[in-house]
Amino acid sequence: MFNPSTQCIVPLRHGDQIQSHTRVFVAPSQSTPPPVLAIASRSFGLAFEKGEFVIHGTPLYIGEVGNTGKGTGLTIWDGSVVLAKYLEHATSSFVQNEDSVRGKRVLELGAGTGLVGLAAAVCGASHVTLTDLAYTLDNLSANVRANASSIAATSVDVAELDWFKAPPLSLTDNVDVVVGSDIVWVESLIDALVATIASLLTCDHVAGRKKAMLLAHQTRSAASDTRFFRLLDAHHLVVTMIHPPASILPLDKVIRLFRIQPPLPHERITL
Repeated sequence: MFNPSTQCIVPLRHGDQIQSHTRVFVAPSQSTPPPVLAIASRSFGLAFEKGEFVIHGTPLYIGEVGNTGKGTGLTIWDGSVVLAKYLEHATSSFVQNEDSVRGKRVLELGAGTGLVGLAAAVCGASHVTLTDLAYTLDNLSANVRANASSIAATSVDVAELDWFKAPPLSLTDNVDVVVGSDIVWVESLIDALVATIASLLTCDHVAGRKKAMLLAHQTRSAASDTRFFRLLDAHHLVVTMIHPPASILPLDKVIRLFRIQPPLPHERITL
């Protein structure tokens, strides 16, 4: 890995060394060390903080905080751009689209900078909740304020949500659509993530309400992918791949879109 402070290449030994966009050099080795997940730099060359990313003609101003070492939640990743543009597509189609968020309550998991959730607000969601760990909340709140005039018609909240803790009823009972992008990464987080998704989609005190999750996913680890989809199946959640127009998904070889839903009542499995 290239270390800009020392201007030299150093061994990549653990994930904590990766703080932001990182260039990784691979060289042959006599031994095979444990795999480390490397995050590629993003493909969309936009100045997000200047409003170059637009949804339905409305510029979104999204601030990032780089090189803090706190985590990946302060940076915009490709999956969020793709999912935001898919939400735009789903609310602009002349044919009714089941993935439209117009008039719905949306919760973003692992919101990071809040790009997807704020795009949902521009797309006509009635309420948006941006959730992530505590270290992201100041930047999330700043991004909400920066776009206040564009999202004035939507109620937008920022809330801490740790996947290792059960989501409160105030979240599970007040969501129609869950959105998430680039959140399947570290294998040790997968169980907690899937449990959170299952709670949000299946715990509901309003009979007959349909819920769904829209996920933009980029494979970071084959082991994480395998565990993630197996656990979704174990929770009896139905996964469908979405095939949007090529203009919406220019990185189709890298990023995939999925719809995750509870089974219909007649499809529910009882053990």
